[in-house]
Order: sequence, then C-alpha cells, then structure tokens
Amino acid sequence: MLNGLQLYLLKRDVSVPFQINITTDNFLTGIGTILECVEVLRLSPQRKIVCKAEFQGQVVVAKLFLHPDKAKKDQATELSSYEDLIKAQINTPKRLSYGTLNESGFYVLYEYIADTSALEKHISLRPDEHSLKRIKDLMPVIAQMHNSRIQQIDIHLNNFVLNKTLQSICIDCGDIAGLPSSAEDRLIQIHKNLAHIFSQLPIIYDQSIKDFLMSYQLGTVLSKKLSHSVICREINQWRQLRIQTVLDEASGNGRKFIYKKNRLELQIYNKEFSNTHWQTFYQQLDKLVENSPRLKSGKTTTVALAQCGNTKVVIKHYHTKGLLHWLRSFQQSDPAWKSWKNAHQLMALGIKTPKPIAIIVQHSEQLKNQAFYLSEYEPSEDALLQYNKKTSISKEHLDDFEQLFYCMIASRMSHGELKADNILLTKEGLSLVDLDCMNFYSPLTQGTKKKSTGFKKALRKDLQQFMKSWPLNSTMYQQFKQLLKQLPEKPAC
Repeated sequence: MLNGLQLYLLKRDVSVPFQINITTDNFLTGIGTILECVEVLRLSPQRKIVCKAEFQGQVVVAKLFLHPDKAKKDQATELSSYEDLIKAQINTPKRLSYGTLNESGFYVLYEYIADTSALEKHISLRPDEHSLKRIKDLMPVIAQMHNSRIQQIDIHLNNFVLNKTLQSICIDCGDIAGLPSSAEDRLIQIHKNLAHIFSQLPIIYDQSIKDFLMSYQLGTVLSKKLSHSVICREINQWRQLRIQTVLDEASGNGRKFIYKKNRLELQIYNKEFSNTHWQTFYQQLDKLVENSPRLKSGKTTTVALAQCGNTKVVIKHYHTKGLLHWLRSFQQSDPAWKSWKNAHQLMALGIKTPKPIAIIVQHSEQLKNQAFYLSEYEPSEDALLQYNKKTSISKEHLDDFEQLFYCMIASRMSHGELKADNILLTKEGLSLVDLDCMNFYSPLTQGTKKKSTGFKKALRKDLQQFMKSWPLNSTMYQQFKQLLKQLPEKPAC
C-alpha cells in the first residue's frame, strides 16, 4: 500500500501492481476505498501517473496527480478540459470519479474501453489506403474541436485511440485549451495545431497534406481556407523541434535510455535492453565480435552477428587508428556516435532503419580506444544480393525506392555510401544500414544558398553511387534511370 507522497518520491521507479487509498464522494459507496494500479500507461516523473487499474470490481483508467504544489491545479485542468470535450461533443471516455489520494495528491478516474489501439499503430511507413483513411477520419474530429474554440496543445497520435469500429476517441484531457478569441489569431493557431500533428507522421506523408486539409475543411466553420504553404512552414519547424528532442534524449539519460559514464567507458542503451542478461552481453562485446559470424570486415570496422536471448544483434565494432582517431572517439562526431544519432533521426522521420540498441565507447591510456554500435538484426537480403541474378526490379520495390529517394529529398539527407548492399529489402519497406557517413542538411527555411547547394551535390553523388550498383546495359539500370528522372526537385513541404 502506497500513498501519494511515496509515489512522488519514486520518480521513474514505479513498479506495478501497487495499491493506493483514495477518497471520493461521488462513486458507488461514497467512502475512501482502494485503487490497485496494474499497468502504467504513461508516466511523467513526480507529476502524473496514468495507469490501468482495478477499482471496486471494475477496470478503470486512473490519472494520479502527484506534485505537492501542482497536483490540485493539474486535476482542475483535467476536470475543466473534460467538460470542454463533452460540450464540443468529442468522443472521449466517460469520467467516473475524482478526489484526493491518501496523504498527498489528487486523481481522476475514467472508464476503461477495451479493444482499442493507438492511432499511431494504424499509420504504416508506407502511406497505404488504410493509413491515409485513418488520418483523413481524424480531421473532422480536430475540426470539431476548433469549431468549439478549443485545441489540444500537445496534440499527438497517441492521444487518439480507435475502437472496434475504427472510430477515433480522444483520451487525453490534460492539454485541452481555448483558441484565441481573435479570428486572425485563431487561424494562426489552427495552422500551428494541424501542423503539429502532421509533423509526427512519416515524412513521406507530406505528399498527402493537401488531401488531409480538404478533409479538415469539410468539417470546419472557418470562413477562410487554410494555407498549404503556411502549414508546411509550421510542419518543418515542429519537425525540427521534435528531432532535436529525440537527439537530446538519445544523448543522455532520457525517458527511453540508460546513460552510464565513468573515466574509461560510456554506455547509452535502450531501456528495453537493460536487464542483467543484457549487461552480461555488453561486457563480452570483444569476445562476441571475435567469435561470432562476420557480416563485414574492414580496416577500421568489423560487423558481426551475435545472439542475446531471443534477439539477434548486429555489433559494429569501430577500431581506433592513431592519436587523431583516439581524440576523436571522445566526440559525438565519431562514426559510432553518428550511426547512433542518425538511426534515431531516421526513425523520427519515419525512414526505416534497424532499431538501435546501444552505443558503447571504451577508452584506455594505451590509445586502444574502441566503440561499439549495436542494432537489431533484420532478417532480410540487401537490394544487390536479391537482384544480382534477376533481370528487372519488381513494381513494389520500384515504388519503395521512389519513396526512399523522395524521403531523402524531403529530409535533406545524404547517405554517403548509398550502395545497393546498404539497402535492405524488408516486408515493411526499404531499410537503410551503414549510417556513419550520413549527413542531414539544414532546411531551406533556415539554411543558406550554400547549404542548399551542398545538399544537392551530396544527393547527386549518392544517386550516382547507387546507379553504379547495376550493370550499365541492364533493364534494372534503365528502370532506375527512369525513376530518378521522375523525382521532384523540391519536397511537397
């Protein structure tokens, strides 16, 4: 049995199940009773815990507000926002109860709706018919909020779930706020609000923004049409903020990562891979690289495939060569660091790459530093291997390559080593590997003409290198040559 103060002091170290005594005067018995949290759904350390819970024989969603100075205000905002959604006739879980936690804190209980799934899980990296429809279906819901002069400030895909009939349900009341009273200011904020959620989609979806806006306009009472160019400008700004947040988290002890550093070693690894089993694996990297099957070998790197439990892991081992490389290994410009950060940036943009697991940098006074980049193994062939004995590229894969090249243009990214054997053909689409030469260039809205020229030159070099993977007189070469001619010079946003 815990109380609100104890939950507050636990910070991120909240284990389930746990029980807490709550006081309410508007639910069933009207007396203090026991709430048992069985699954943490969302956690803001020392501020809020959202959990699936059992209360008086019923499954509920409990929001526990914990901060000594802010909990009462957070609860009041939650209650007020819920009323705003109800007035706007937005589909949201029914509120059941609210009150105080034992000794310190406040809570709100909602009905638990079974058999729902987050909207994000319905959005594939390929913009298929199902994914596009789910986003278009969301637009009238957001328009209905805006018509009622409210908005979800921290709007994101996981704030909406779909029920059995694929109907959108808004599940987060805490960030509902009013829109400006001035029509002009309101229009500006609506552009920002829509761009915020569009920026979280894979970047390939930028090509469909106009269609999404048409779906929004059908449900809005705005007298003016939304500006596609303004939306795109806002999308790029939101996207840059989001990417910077992702990179900051990946460089330290963030919500998803464990960060450990001492005089001789730095470790950053995904929290999913932080148990004792994995710690033993990390401590044996040298032996694993030496004794495991080799995927690639070179003067400065060795790539090996190892097994950890049920997970196959690709270990890329970077060797130190000389004093300059030794000094460089302390910096985040080192190839291992670049692979780690580039992988996270690709995922933030919705561009497929094997899931990064860890980066480990080890130092020694004998100039024998080394670094390891670990990622999940994807059981798939690379493009060169699969098409080495074929005469033409399939229509499905041609479409995938067109999407990949468009994503490179839209994200202003150059790979640096865009050979066909660095592109994996997976069931979910093309996946990029060998990321340590990859560079991202500043957006046109923030960069200079010189930076724009630099990106175009780097992209041209990438595509030329890619074309060298195919026999000059082959059908495949001609297919890709035609595909490259059709690529747009500029992205949709």
